[in-house]
Amino acid sequence: MERWMQKHTGRYSVIAAEAEDGIIVGCVSMNLFSDRMVHAGTADLSVYIRREFRGVVSEPNF
Repeated sequence: MERWMQKHTGRYSVIAAEAEDGIIVGCVSMNLFSDRMVHAGTADLSVYIRREFRGVVSEPNF
């Protein structure tokens, strides 16, 4: 996990969503698509939602 987090800084950082009780309910991250120079401006997007929160709708608390 630590190695994965080290790769996700700057342009490829991670954003996490936290419930009021402090539980991380999900996160999104940008990931390097390829080491090839031709793909330098390309990334893929990963989204993870904790199982018990999938399908739950709530108002954002910004």
